[in-house]
Amino acid sequence: MAPTQTQQFYPSMGLTTTKAPFIEVARSRGELYIEQPYELYSEENHEAWRRLYARIQERWQRYATEKFLEGVSKLCLDPNRSRGDGIVQQSGESAGCV
Repeated sequence: MAPTQTQQFYPSMGLTTTKAPFIEVARSRGELYIEQPYELYSEENHEAWRRLYARIQERWQRYATEKFLEGVSKLCLDPNRSRGDGIVQQSGESAGCV
């Protein structure tokens, strides 16, 4: 399988640091938001996300406010992957996860 464009630029970067090359490049350009290179996430990264997400659910249900839970719902988080594959629509009554 051929490497993606992101993999070509940053072949061995860490994904859990604020000093990753893709973050440094975005900062040097003055970008407020960065593109997360999800294609570089390993199955181990996804497994860590699954464990974390499952563990935090009980705490959110027990301690979080209704507004917080509404906000989390609107993020369209995927409990199985380190990224949400759902598209978030942000306007009108059709807002939500796709």
